[in-house]
Amino acid sequence: MMNDVKRYKEKLTRVKREMQGIYQRTKELKKRAANVAACKQRDYQRKLERQQHEESLIGGQKTQ
Repeated sequence: MMNDVKRYKEKLTRVKREMQGIYQRTKELKKRAANVAACKQRDYQRKLERQQHEESLIGGQKTQ
């Protein structure tokens, strides 16, 4: 009986440690994903601004 208790306690401890590791990895991946999304958003915004600037320059040349 005591051997079973010891074995189950070790198993529970191992599962708990694995769950904590999974939680930490998930937390880091979510952080990285948010960072990647923010970078993509900034790049997209810069591309739009550059395109609008180029269009305004082209439009300015036609009117002159």
